[in-house]
Amino acid sequence: MADIAAKLVEARLLFEGGKHDQARQKLLRLAQHAPRDPGVASALSIVLTQLGQHAQALFHARRAAALLPEDLGVLVNLANSLASQHLTDEAVSNYEQATRLFP
Repeated sequence: MADIAAKLVEARLLFEGGKHDQARQKLLRLAQHAPRDPGVASALSIVLTQLGQHAQALFHARRAAALLPEDLGVLVNLANSLASQHLTDEAVSNYEQATRLFP
């Protein structure tokens, strides 16, 4: 678990340092190594969204939500990903679920 957390920090620092593709590659490798980690799926979704790879981002956002369905960050990230794909009804539903769980 500590190894995953350290690699997530590394990916974040790469991304913040402008090394976007390196961050994406690190997260893709990490997702293969830890496919059931919602933090990895969520981070990958966020990076892919920032890179304009919305369909791939949505895939990983959905995976994160399946793994951790009652997490505010995961729900909002999923809703944002849905909105970026113009899936408005589903996005609104996820925003509403987030506000019900976290008023």
